[in-house]
Amino acid sequence: MSSSLLFTIRVPSNFILLLVLPDPLFLLQWSLTDCDTSQVAAHGLDYSSPVLSHTTRESAV
Repeated sequence: MSSSLLFTIRVPSNFILLLVLPDPLFLLQWSLTDCDTSQVAAHGLDYSSPVLSHTTRESAV
């Protein structure tokens, strides 16, 4: 019961879809994968950014 509570807290909108749509295991895998990739995109570094790609130790000093 506690694990399902944790899941509903993390992804409340996707959990409602799991209850309604017919293939819960597929949707669970899809929603968790979607959640993980969005977290990586939100917190990852964008190395194509000109600020990151052109900043060196010498220019930062």
